[in-house]
Amino acid sequence: MAKYKKVLFLLVLNIIWGMLTVESETIENDKNLLSIPERIIVISYNIHIGKGLDNKLDLERIANVISQADIVGLNEVDKYAPRTYIMNQPGRLAHLTGMNMAFGPAFSKFAVWKFGNVILSKEPILSYRNHLLPRKGKRERRAMLEADLGWLKVFVTHLSLDKEERNKQVDEILRITSNVKGPIILMGDFNAEPNSQEIQKIKRHFIDAGINAGPTIPANNPTCRIDYVFVRNLVPVSASVIDTKASDHRPLKVILKPLKLGTKY
Repeated sequence: MAKYKKVLFLLVLNIIWGMLTVESETIENDKNLLSIPERIIVISYNIHIGKGLDNKLDLERIANVISQADIVGLNEVDKYAPRTYIMNQPGRLAHLTGMNMAFGPAFSKFAVWKFGNVILSKEPILSYRNHLLPRKGKRERRAMLEADLGWLKVFVTHLSLDKEERNKQVDEILRITSNVKGPIILMGDFNAEPNSQEIQKIKRHFIDAGINAGPTIPANNPTCRIDYVFVRNLVPVSASVIDTKASDHRPLKVILKPLKLGTKY
């Protein structure tokens, strides 16, 4: 009984913390007042619920890795999950980094526990929405989170382990992003290697900004790349994989710059 009381206390405490954390779907800002930066640092990172290769759960360690970025896309983030001590991980990471945050759950358990993708941004997030992606039967649900930063649209996703399912999810992603005008970033854990049919399909519509960065998994000795930052109407400047064991993946860091002022999309 004491154990359940402790879990209930942690749940209530974290819900109160979550209410104090900004996570609104729309923030009133005048898009015309938002300036376009000369360059942006972007990080895509599957954080494995904050658990490193040492099996320690440490969000401060994750925050230290990603704080250098202007925009961050995160996968495998828990919210109010017993396995991560009923913590509001999206809110906690926003607090630790001082960044604006949007959270898009892929699935929920027990009504409260949610698991999914996060976008962190030093710029205001004007609005965001969550897209549930196709799946076969009752397989694990996958999603894509979309955020509007005014001059830029950001999408973060984590695709299926099943090839057939991934292909359908990629088709849906391309349908959703096809009508977006202006600069766009599509990033995340695609669970597919660069030569796969799914990635080649995406590259017909986007630039692979991390093409020369190197492999991202496993974190202790990366041999495979399944994490990507794809862009459209942006210019890739450089890309690198950050050497850290804070998760089972290594984060992909990309530096981008906007097209010249006055460019018509």
